[in-house]
Amino acid sequence: MTRRTPGADSQSDDYNRILQRFQKKMLDTLAFQQLDEYKDYCTDFIKFMKVSPIECVVSSSHPPYMFLNYQNLLGIRRITRPINRYLFINDIDEFEYNFEVFKDMLEDLRLARGEWAALSRFSQADGLINRVVYTIQQIIGSISDSLESSNQSRKRTGQLFEGLIKQIFHEVGLKSSPRTIRLPVPDTTAEHMSYELDIVLSLEERQLSSSESYLHSGEIIASIKTTSKDRLDKIFLDKYLLDRLLKRKTPVVAIFLHDIQRATIGDNEFCVRSTFKRNHFLVYSYLLTRLEGVYYVDYRPELGADQRLQGQVKSFQDLLFHDLWLLLNQPDQPTGTS
Repeated sequence: MTRRTPGADSQSDDYNRILQRFQKKMLDTLAFQQLDEYKDYCTDFIKFMKVSPIECVVSSSHPPYMFLNYQNLLGIRRITRPINRYLFINDIDEFEYNFEVFKDMLEDLRLARGEWAALSRFSQADGLINRVVYTIQQIIGSISDSLESSNQSRKRTGQLFEGLIKQIFHEVGLKSSPRTIRLPVPDTTAEHMSYELDIVLSLEERQLSSSESYLHSGEIIASIKTTSKDRLDKIFLDKYLLDRLLKRKTPVVAIFLHDIQRATIGDNEFCVRSTFKRNHFLVYSYLLTRLEGVYYVDYRPELGADQRLQGQVKSFQDLLFHDLWLLLNQPDQPTGTS
């Protein structure tokens, strides 16, 4: 058995206290109200990664992905979710620089309002927005994975991803809020039912009352989740029901961080498995309805290589730079249902 020196014990205690501060901040429901809070939090954690005994392990089954292993720090086996090494920024100077460019790009998007002439330079962005968003969220997810309670950590991680995306929408000039709308009950003249929508996106200048109970032209329904696992069914069903009950096409988009998870194959616990339900997605698209778009921050090449998914599954940047503005300015389209 290896004996630990008093100095090593003291340093380990210091690292644990620092990690606990990261955990406490992540769980604080009043934190992360501004984008700069995410920046400071992530910069501090990148610094911590460089000096702490947290181990980075590259996946042997999927080398583009790595994991953080907290065992040397916590003394117990805690391994994070897979992290895409090509998206994740682990250099402090690079992250700080890219974050400032990211904020400038959001301001430019707000001013451009979808005008392609003003947005053409973003074709050279090379995934910068995806990389910054991915780094922020995976740092939050990695700290979440160091917690003892997995249910508590998963819920908070999802809340913070939704909050981050909503702040991005706010920065580009959109309002995002939940809404309960009233829908007509088929085959009746006066009956209505309430239908809850997680997030409705609209341009900031649209003046709506707090009791607004309708979905207007130029508004988008969004579902924001870290993964599509166990959630595709509801998103497609919402779209199908709203189209039929409102008798017009209702724009519905889904935004996901990624669709992968850590897996153990044999004795190897550093493997990666896809959670994207390709066959479910295709059946829903062909037989039920088509979503206006499904957007990933970690957009995997195999999704783009499947011709059946092209035009439906895209990168998150595609939504911000192009699709979002088309949907916001799209006129009502009847479904043809009676």
